[in-house]
Amino acid sequence: MDSKTFLLEKMHELLSYSVIGDIQYKNRYNGFNGELHFLSWFRANRNSPLCEGGIFIPLKDTSDSFEEAIYLIVVPNPISEYHVEQLQAAKPLSKRGQYLITYDSNEHIKEWNCLKIDGLTDSVIPYPSSLKVFTLLDDTLSEIALSELKCRTGVKPAFHKKAAINDSLKNFFIKKLVEYNYEDILNTYLSRFILDGIYTRTNIDRNVQRGAPLDIDAFIYGKNKKWNILEIKEKNLSANGCFGMDVRRINSLKKVAETFSTRAFYIVRKISDQESRSFVSWRIISMDRFDRFASKNFVEGGTGMRSTDSSNPTRLCNESYFKDI
Repeated sequence: MDSKTFLLEKMHELLSYSVIGDIQYKNRYNGFNGELHFLSWFRANRNSPLCEGGIFIPLKDTSDSFEEAIYLIVVPNPISEYHVEQLQAAKPLSKRGQYLITYDSNEHIKEWNCLKIDGLTDSVIPYPSSLKVFTLLDDTLSEIALSELKCRTGVKPAFHKKAAINDSLKNFFIKKLVEYNYEDILNTYLSRFILDGIYTRTNIDRNVQRGAPLDIDAFIYGKNKKWNILEIKEKNLSANGCFGMDVRRINSLKKVAETFSTRAFYIVRKISDQESRSFVSWRIISMDRFDRFASKNFVEGGTGMRSTDSSNPTRLCNESYFKDI
């Protein structure tokens, strides 16, 4: 088995314990595809610098991603100045701490360590032996052990019910994602290793230990001489020619942009339809413009990672307000 397939097989294991079923699994992987395709396309067609984004993880059962939250970035060595600046900027929204996790992307998988996850199967999840954890202390990085990260944030990772994901669905997405760059797949896997392997929603006693996270897909250095937030989604047009975004994410992105003193942009990997999901084009709009022109009336959006009977208020914005990248 090649390295990319190995990572995707292990990521499937992680996701199987964190999703409800096939629908949520499919939605998650469609999201991965949009982000991975964008990174691949952007590097081949544009010269602007990109920087990895982080994730806000609330350490309590809440839909507010900033309540009792940490901010955590997973990046390969070497780190950039902006990784540290991100942690510093995130302090007002992450009162429980800011963390940077680094690794050597050239380390062979044979040299990796394994982390035992408690639960029904006592699963073992591989991760690089080169992985290091840093916390932001007085605006500088201080190294701590992975066990110390869990201790400081009070998490006790555990796997319980495993979703019965159809093999054909699993194999479909592995075949699709294996075409992307190894380093991008590795970073996606390790980000999920942290969120779905360490910051599991429930602990060994089945008590909820975290709420709804908010991930920042990427930052791009723009003409405004600032690092701007990118929100990347794979979507087809609605029946009335619009692209949507759920209200919670709109408000969260606006809050992060304001706190970071920057701008946020919504990038859509436009696809033909929900079935074939054939790529059409890349479309972009600033979140300021989206917020200004999107309908003030909410519609019920897609399922995402939620149960099919949950509510997901969404605002729609006509494609005419978007531009080609």
